[in-house]
Amino acid sequence: MKHFLKHLLPASALIAVLWGGSAYAVPVDTLSASVSVSEQYNSAHGGPSVSGLIGGGTISGLSVPIGSLGSHHSAFTLNPAGTCSGGGCVGGSNGTETDLITFSFSNVKVNGGTPFSFSETGTFTAKYHGSELSCAVGDGVSPSSGQTDCLVWTGASNTWNGSTMLSESIPGTGNTLDVVFYNKTDWSVTPAIAFEVVDAPAVAEPSTFAILGIGVLGLIAFGRRATYR
Repeated sequence: MKHFLKHLLPASALIAVLWGGSAYAVPVDTLSASVSVSEQYNSAHGGPSVSGLIGGGTISGLSVPIGSLGSHHSAFTLNPAGTCSGGGCVGGSNGTETDLITFSFSNVKVNGGTPFSFSETGTFTAKYHGSELSCAVGDGVSPSSGQTDCLVWTGASNTWNGSTMLSESIPGTGNTLDVVFYNKTDWSVTPAIAFEVVDAPAVAEPSTFAILGIGVLGLIAFGRRATYR
């Protein structure tokens, strides 16, 4: 049996390398893109003002993990107007303002590849008086009455900790770029986003299976020799 184990370890190590490679590396891809925010009602018509756009509007060389969600990044900041007004306002100056936000990604490239584009929408709501918005309840920062607001992304639950994910195909690779958009509350909101790349399932080459088969046959042969000794 000891003789069998002596030969088992090198053979099994070979199979592990062929099958899975290193278990400790954290592979990443690089992401570049142009980003922008548009509103149904801009700040001149009662909507929030936009500042702090990620990368100043240009994402360059951002490291994105492969197979696991990366760190949170501040997407932009929405600052509500001083009073409720314009086309999105209901209830007068102390009423509730609603605005549709569109966050757009253009000229997106993963590892410098073929560019593509996508966008996500969200609803920004600012309540200037009274009980807090239901989307802000439980966030630990919004007052129970007074001024409260939320950005809730399309597809996310109407809660302060809701989120939604877009899965975009990366042209020419079979891989996918996942982007998670997180809701945000409090009077000046800065929603977060996170990225990951999901590789298409790898198909082993016939030669890899042949080498793997040789390794397995070797294990069987050593096992038989150890049994009869």
